Amino acid sequence: MSRVASLEGVEVTRGHHFKILMAFEAILPTQAVHGTVLDHMFVQQKCYEELQVIIHDLLAEAIIEKLPPTWKDFKNYLKHKRKEMTVEDLSVRLRIEKDNKAIKRRSKRNSTINGAHIVEDDQNNFKKRKKVEQGSNQPKKKFKGKCFNCGKIRHKSTDFRP
Repeated sequence: MSRVASLEGVEVTRGHHFKILMAFEAILPTQAVHGTVLDHMFVQQKCYEELQVIIHDLLAEAIIEKLPPTWKDFKNYLKHKRKEMTVEDLSVRLRIEKDNKAIKRRSKRNSTINGAHIVEDDQNNFKKRKKVEQGSNQPKKKFKGKCFNCGKIRHKSTDFRP
C-alpha cells in the first residue's frame, strides 16, 4: 500500500479546531483542564501542519509519476531535483514545459510545410555532375605505357584479348 493511498480521506479543517476549543470552554470552566486542552490543541495543530506538508509532498510526487511517457526527460529532471517543490511550483513548471513542447511542435510542423515543395541539391551530387561535365568536353588521355601481357606500347592489360 503506497503512502498516497494511505492518506486518502484525511482532511482536517482549521475551523474544526476552533469549534472544539469553544465547546471545551463552555463545558469545562476550570483553568487546569482548560490548559491541558489547549496544550493538546497546539499539539494537534502542529500535527495538522506537518500532515499538510507531507500531503503536498506526496501530491507533487504523485503528479510527477502520472506524467505521460513522452515527458520522460522532464520527469527524470523533476525526480532528481534536490530542492523540494510545492504543488504550486510544480504546476508552474508543468505549464512552462507544456508551452515549450507546443512551440516545438508548431515549429516542426511549419518547417515541414514550408519545405514540402523545395528540392535541395546535394553538394556531393553537384561536384559529381561538375566532374562529368568537365570530362565530356575534354578528350580522354591515351595510355602511353606498355601492356603487361603482350608488351605493346599504348596498350593496357585491361584491353588485352588473347
